[in-house]
Parts: sequence; structure tokens; C-alpha cells
Amino acid sequence: MDTLLTDERPIARKEYHCQASDWINDCGWADGDWTQEEAEDIEAARKDGWKIRKGERYVYQTGRHEGEMVTFRAKERLHEICLRHNLYET
Repeated sequence: MDTLLTDERPIARKEYHCQASDWINDCGWADGDWTQEEAEDIEAARKDGWKIRKGERYVYQTGRHEGEMVTFRAKERLHEICLRHNLYET
């Protein structure tokens, strides 16, 4: 996002796709490249269908990217993994 307008941690009222999972799946890292805790978080999200479930706290951001309004939603733990490893930069 070029310009961040909203950065919140609401509780989901319905299911959403976790967009951080797309970055994790596309980064090219193998299962053995993550710490044990990260691998457990990723495996739990995989088993959950990469969904943010109703009642779960999640990352909600809105902003502008190349002039267009965009919305980003992610599981908090997967978002932290992406930030820790600069996956959003790739």
C-alpha cells in the first residue's frame, strides 16, 4: 500500500480470506524454513482453509495503492510472520 488510511484489529463478524496467506504461499519458502512456532501457525491456518473465522481478531487495513482504494485482511499471526520476514516487500 502506498498510503495507509486505516489500521485496525477488529473481531470478524463473518468469514474472510486471509490475504497474508497468499504472501506466505507465494514466497517460495519450504516448510523447514520457518521457526517451529511459525510453522505451527501456518499449519493451523492451512487446516482452517486460510480463513479468518467469525469471532476471530484480525488485521484490517485500507489504503491507496497506485491510486486505487484497497482493503487488506489477515490473520494476526500470519501478518506478523510476513512483517518479520519482509514478505510484503517481495
